[in-house]
Amino acid sequence: MRRTAAVLILATVIVSSLAAQSNPLIIYSEGEALVQDAKGGRRSAAIGTFVYVDETLITGRGGRIQLQSRDGVFDMSENTAFKLMQAQTKGKKQNAYVVALGRVSMKMRKVAAGGTPPRLGSTTAAAGVKGTELDVYEGADGSSLILVTEGEVEVESQGKTVTLAANEGVEVTPGRAPGAKYTFSEFIDYSKWNQNKLEEMMKDPVGSLKLVEAELNGYMKKIETMDVEYKEKIEWFKNEFSKLDEIEKTQGKEARYKRYHEISPIGNEASYLAIDIRFQTIMALSLRRFVLGRMYFFIKLKYINNYSDKTYIAFMTEYRSILQTFTTVTQSHVVDQDI
Repeated sequence: MRRTAAVLILATVIVSSLAAQSNPLIIYSEGEALVQDAKGGRRSAAIGTFVYVDETLITGRGGRIQLQSRDGVFDMSENTAFKLMQAQTKGKKQNAYVVALGRVSMKMRKVAAGGTPPRLGSTTAAAGVKGTELDVYEGADGSSLILVTEGEVEVESQGKTVTLAANEGVEVTPGRAPGAKYTFSEFIDYSKWNQNKLEEMMKDPVGSLKLVEAELNGYMKKIETMDVEYKEKIEWFKNEFSKLDEIEKTQGKEARYKRYHEISPIGNEASYLAIDIRFQTIMALSLRRFVLGRMYFFIKLKYINNYSDKTYIAFMTEYRSILQTFTTVTQSHVVDQDI
């Protein structure tokens, strides 16, 4: 106990001295607690170490991780996967924290004037917050549960938004708008909630799979649309950039400088689109890996002695179709380490 207290005190000192750092810091961990890097390698989630963009924190049975960043404090429960990414809004980069599986409690800092708020949520719901305490659950079927204990949160899915105040929650089913918000007065056990989601999924595996497919299709549509715009902008910028030497030669350095500043906004827009494409791709990949992958496992296990069952065949046919479409759309946006 004394050793744990000493470690926490040391971590607090480290956090205070590194408050200006943009990379989140692990301030506590216990049990099975790992960090998976962008290349797929895994390391222990050691107290006092940093976590970087495109890394995933993973806890197993009995595991726990507490993460401190300039945006707030994140407390991961056991059997959870929590991803750190980078997104952008209105031309400003922002940190993105996504619960891919399990439960994470979040205590967010107030955003400074002129600052960019982080992007929070799960693979099926986004949460907009300002100095708020909330819990984000992600279930085995891809459903999300957002519970607010302090402040105000806007939950968005499929273009629809629900505003939650303290002691209000909302559930989001994959591919659908947020459900009706409700009031809660006591802690909702994640294990029981997730078990209910798993049981519902097993009653209608094909229907549940199609809901996740709808969510994935939303990501893929965004990727395709942004990719077209990105290619148009980056080709235009490259073409105009290639003319700068000739402009300097015939009109002078001042003309070159002026033209560069005229075309640079399009180059910036292309770079922002690249960030968004990467974000959407990783979100889709997380949904495929942590939700579709687990659905596949549970169905294989249930029908292990009866692969001729009509439900099993229908599920596998739909599952393979989803993977084929997913691969076609995302293959040019993933790297080997993502697979």
